[in-house]
Amino acid sequence: MSTQPVTTKVCNLIAIAAFILGVAMFSYMAVGQWGPGLFMVTGIALTVRQLLMGKMLDVLVCVIVFGAGFFCSFFNLLSRIFIPTLLVVGAVYLGIRQFFEFGQNKKSEAKQAKKEAENLLKEARAVHKQNEQQHKQF
Repeated sequence: MSTQPVTTKVCNLIAIAAFILGVAMFSYMAVGQWGPGLFMVTGIALTVRQLLMGKMLDVLVCVIVFGAGFFCSFFNLLSRIFIPTLLVVGAVYLGIRQFFEFGQNKKSEAKQAKKEAENLLKEARAVHKQNEQQHKQF
């Protein structure tokens, strides 16, 4: 897993801005074909977000799913079968990825909690020693 170079809030903000600008530009330029444009705009926004978050495998999946959806919709190639299949494959990938990331997040959270507990225990021992020393002085 790559490190995230930008915060999630900034990634989301940039992705939303790219999506809104893309829809505005496409609605100005397109006359009758909304399908290809929506695939293109959504794919670009999601790809930019995943790229900024450092998730290269997700970038590849976004490019494949939305790029193939754009070309199928633009050239009217098997769009009734292929596009829903692509979207289902993308959704299944997201579900599987989220399931595995959830398990990894729980493990990392458990490690973090263990470290915090150890630090609290060290602090408690240090305070206890200080109290014992002060008690012996009296």
